[in-house]
Amino acid sequence: MIERENKKNNSLPLEHTGPSPSYSLYSPTAWTVYLGKILLSRSSPLEEVARVLRIHIHQYYDDESHDYDLALLKLDRPASMQLAGHARPACLPPPTHQLDPGLLCWVTGWGALREGGRSSNVLQKVDVHLVSEEACVRSYGYLVTPRMLCAGYRDGGKDACQPLDSQTFPRGVREQNRSG
Repeated sequence: MIERENKKNNSLPLEHTGPSPSYSLYSPTAWTVYLGKILLSRSSPLEEVARVLRIHIHQYYDDESHDYDLALLKLDRPASMQLAGHARPACLPPPTHQLDPGLLCWVTGWGALREGGRSSNVLQKVDVHLVSEEACVRSYGYLVTPRMLCAGYRDGGKDACQPLDSQTFPRGVREQNRSG
């Protein structure tokens, strides 16, 4: 979990760098990263806290379209072996890796379990399927670039505002949400 001024985001670290949406990043000193966090209300013996030393926003990030909306956070140290089995580094797929519509992925986070509800205290996981770029463009009605992914269900019900993963690869960082 990454925390800034009471705003939380769930991300997986890569070595001691982690993916995060870049649109809301500020000074590294304003951020705290919690590795292995399960419960928001209290710490656990397996949880580790790291400081952010540097923020690398993608060089092609576009604030209007949100294209290339990704940043890497350089942490003050790598995760310890104590986290093995509870948290692990994200593996990035090769650039040629194909993502087919229908691929089962998942998102994790502490969001509301129902629309308008309170945030969950326990880390949640929900399964979603990738949607084709064409279907995404039809649904959103604005530019969706080849670097963006859509996942979810036409009828809604399952949604998230967190990173999208499949296997051990982070597939994207979720920032928008549209039901139906």
